[in-house]
Amino acid sequence: MRLGNREYRIVLLVITVVFALPLVMHIINGFNARMLADDYCFSADALIRGLPGAMDYYYYNWQGIFSATAAQGIVGILGGWVNPLLPALLIVVWWLGLVYVFWQLCGLLNFRQVGLSAVALSTVVLYAILEGTPNVYQSIYWTSGSMTYGLPITLFTFWCGILLQISRTQLSTVKAVVVGIVAGVTGGLLAGFSPIFAAFALQVVVFALIAVWVRKAEQKWALTTLLGLALIGMLVGAVIIIAAPGNAVRQALFEKPAGLLALLGVNLTGTAAFISIDLSTFSLVPHLVLLVVGGWLVSSGFAETSTAYNRIKRNSRKWMWGVVALALVLMFGIFIPTSYNISGFPPGRALLIPHVVMVAVVLTWGAIFGISLKKSISVNWISRFMMVIMVTLMVVGPLRATLKSLEISPNLQTFAAEWDARDASLRAAAANGNMTISVPKFSIDLANYVNVGEAEGSEFGNCLNRYYDLEHVTIES
Repeated sequence: MRLGNREYRIVLLVITVVFALPLVMHIINGFNARMLADDYCFSADALIRGLPGAMDYYYYNWQGIFSATAAQGIVGILGGWVNPLLPALLIVVWWLGLVYVFWQLCGLLNFRQVGLSAVALSTVVLYAILEGTPNVYQSIYWTSGSMTYGLPITLFTFWCGILLQISRTQLSTVKAVVVGIVAGVTGGLLAGFSPIFAAFALQVVVFALIAVWVRKAEQKWALTTLLGLALIGMLVGAVIIIAAPGNAVRQALFEKPAGLLALLGVNLTGTAAFISIDLSTFSLVPHLVLLVVGGWLVSSGFAETSTAYNRIKRNSRKWMWGVVALALVLMFGIFIPTSYNISGFPPGRALLIPHVVMVAVVLTWGAIFGISLKKSISVNWISRFMMVIMVTLMVVGPLRATLKSLEISPNLQTFAAEWDARDASLRAAAANGNMTISVPKFSIDLANYVNVGEAEGSEFGNCLNRYYDLEHVTIES
């Protein structure tokens, strides 16, 4: 069932509006984000030691994620008023980055309605990412989590879009070197956010280099120069993380794998466990929505005269299993840093990175299925049946996500109000010279998200004291 241009534009607009609803709810809920746990530590150290001093301290005494430490320190210096704004900024900027990337891809692949297709695809994909990520609170709402994992993947989206746009223009050797140097510096800074993200980004650039040579791109040497310099920059960033003396301090808290075989075993177990639960427990509905709706968007957007369209149409199975093989390699590489550092499963906030890979796989599979169905469907009622499924998922997915966000919204609002009241009382005590103060316990405990709960006597409690310049804060039972 092929829609006319006018009807097709209307469908794209409807999809965009419908899937924007859960994103708007995340933005609204994000305004209830406040400082928690590690946020106090990074903020206190940045304020007391200064940003360079804080970065030096964490590099030598905790771990080498210099970019994440800098980002969290800057937020701490700016003050607590920034924290409620960060989730909204992150979501909006990430959506814009996705629009940018898909705009380039849709133009490269000769899509119908390039701009609207990019906007609709970006909205559906971001819906699938946020609704399917194992712990959206840790990855997006909580500052320490979002600055370590959400921010780099957002910036990397823009980074890829810029390189993709540049690669579509005629590149001289000089221009390729200049752009490559800039890409290398920025890539190195991106790699400095976390080992998991560095492992992910490095593999993406390596696969891009392989694709340039295997597909014999028109500007092979210029693109090789650009991507090669970007890869070198990322490797430098990764080496700076690995070389940090503080890594030994942090790793001492965990049991390392006994050897290479043990490391491979932990990594394989973690990778397999994540894939299975991501496809079921975490994000079954978002993946189904993305498979059908996202797949329809891509397969319908392709011009049937496109070279890529015809290649996929002729060898759909080859493309499907090729994507799976690529994703498995990516996943295995992503999980290696955590398997080595803590000999276990990554924390919930870090799972945003492998989840993005799963989203890319599901979208690609949906597109291949859609193109294959266009080749094989000859009976009109089958086409109508597929449209009914798509419309059903378009209603169920966003509605379910919006209702879920609405359900937790009152708790988040209560927590934000109690946090604001506690913050005011602690600041008043410090201003009046009262070094010891007792504050009520939060009625809405977000311990399930970021291990807040009781602050007294804990590492986070000490950070809380230092942040407010108090000697002792007692949490009332």
